[in-house]
Amino acid sequence: MKKTIIALLTLVLLVVKNLRESRQEQLERRPAAHPATAESNYKPYSRSKRSVWGKRIAGAAAAIALLAGLITLGGAARSQRVVNVCSWGEYIDPALIDQFEEETGIRVNYQTAESNEALYSLLKSGGGDYDVIVPSDYMIAQLIEEDMLEELNYENIPNFALIDDRFKNLDYDPENKYTVPYTWGTVGIIYNQDMVDGEITSWSALYDEAYAGDVLLINNSRDAIGMALKYLGYSIFGAGLGLMGFFFLNTYCDTTSFIAGGTLNMALIEGKENMMLIVFFLMILGFGCKAGMFPLHAWLPTAHPVAPSPASAVLSGIITKGGVIAIIRVTYYLFGADFLRGSWAQTAVLILSIITIFMGSMLAYKEKLLKRRLAYSTVSNVSYVVFGLMLLCPAGFVGALLQVVFHAVAKNILFLCAGAIIYKTHKTMVADLKGIGKEMPIVMWTFAFAALSLVGIPPTAGFVSKWYLAQGGLMPEMGIVGVVGVVMLMVSALLTAGYLMSIVMKAFFPGTDFDYGNLKSKEPNYLMTVPLVLLAVAVVGMGIMPTPLLDVIGGISGMIF
Repeated sequence: MKKTIIALLTLVLLVVKNLRESRQEQLERRPAAHPATAESNYKPYSRSKRSVWGKRIAGAAAAIALLAGLITLGGAARSQRVVNVCSWGEYIDPALIDQFEEETGIRVNYQTAESNEALYSLLKSGGGDYDVIVPSDYMIAQLIEEDMLEELNYENIPNFALIDDRFKNLDYDPENKYTVPYTWGTVGIIYNQDMVDGEITSWSALYDEAYAGDVLLINNSRDAIGMALKYLGYSIFGAGLGLMGFFFLNTYCDTTSFIAGGTLNMALIEGKENMMLIVFFLMILGFGCKAGMFPLHAWLPTAHPVAPSPASAVLSGIITKGGVIAIIRVTYYLFGADFLRGSWAQTAVLILSIITIFMGSMLAYKEKLLKRRLAYSTVSNVSYVVFGLMLLCPAGFVGALLQVVFHAVAKNILFLCAGAIIYKTHKTMVADLKGIGKEMPIVMWTFAFAALSLVGIPPTAGFVSKWYLAQGGLMPEMGIVGVVGVVMLMVSALLTAGYLMSIVMKAFFPGTDFDYGNLKSKEPNYLMTVPLVLLAVAVVGMGIMPTPLLDVIGGISGMIF
């Protein structure tokens, strides 16, 4: 290509040179319009005909030589013509490209984009000059609307007639002006038969707990939007249940304000107690969705992997606590602990919280993606709070509020650590974090302190909250449900140690087979490390000196009980 360009430029220069010489000769032969005088500045240029024709012959010879070279180069260029192709996803087999090049002599410059949106951005910014692109149908419609596609010349596509009519004139290109179908089908599931017992015949397999942690989706922004819409759907459903409950309670409460101890008018609800308990249960179920409680928890592990790590930190550490606050308001400020204590609704919510604690811990233990593992951990740990609140006793209430604060701090650390790891190393899988403590010691030490707090190891803050939760669960009036809850807290602590501390151990002690020679410092700058260190100090400090926070929470508890 470079040789061809140089040759063309040389030819152009020679042509210009010969034209100038020809023009000059014409001037020499042309009679003067005004005779030359002494005053005239014009002096005719003279040279012999021999010299003129000698130069012409030399120029012609050079031009012929160059033309011959261009013909040769042109033939080579035609034999090495290039077609630039870009596709989102790897839809084209490299072997097919090799076959095409061999049969046609046309070289294929094949590139891929990670998504339809990435392909669109590339085209929009002028970063790619492609002859052929392979987008999805919805993206084709957008490209046509923005006049970013050239119309096709079907004289060059004779085999278009061989395509079945049902694939032509589709809604995104009704007249087939811009597109021809390349592939057709539906989204499917590919699975490894060696890892699956039996056959997968339904989309429900994606939600089968047996495959949790082993399911991968195409990394596509449309999927991310879908995840967001899923969260929105859960959120609207949960909020809808809560809102309908508030409308219902408006008839049976003395006031619409929140008052410690409850606002139910006992005279109005006489004989309707069971109906009121149903309303309570549905409201807790709705607000429990925001807190990630079973069975409306699925949005949380789905949303975390596609969200930026700072957003995940806010989502896990703060947003989920919005559901907790709503549960506190409904339980202690509308219905009242005295009305709920000993009811089937209390037992039902306790059982749901215990199930969520165990299920979240187990799914986190099996999860291989780091951020999703932390998301399942949130599902489990926030249900500690719900369990403590539903004990309807001072110790459980204090333990629940302590867990709100301590979990928020610890989980912010973990998600910010995950963000730092992904930012510096681009590693997202737990298995890839082996030895990372040698490269990012500050990040992983803060990760370790947060993990110890979630496990409940003294002197970290998590030990204090779990101590109060255990005290509340072992109260005699709680019966077997309370005992089972405390046992589940211990089981969850062991599972938490398994899925978090195992990361820490492999990070700092990768084993003798680890390649220590290629270690490089990948510690992020102080803008990332300083907040992590401060939060880690807070986790330990609140565990050593919990009294100030206990005094505040004790005062709130005293107003309710």
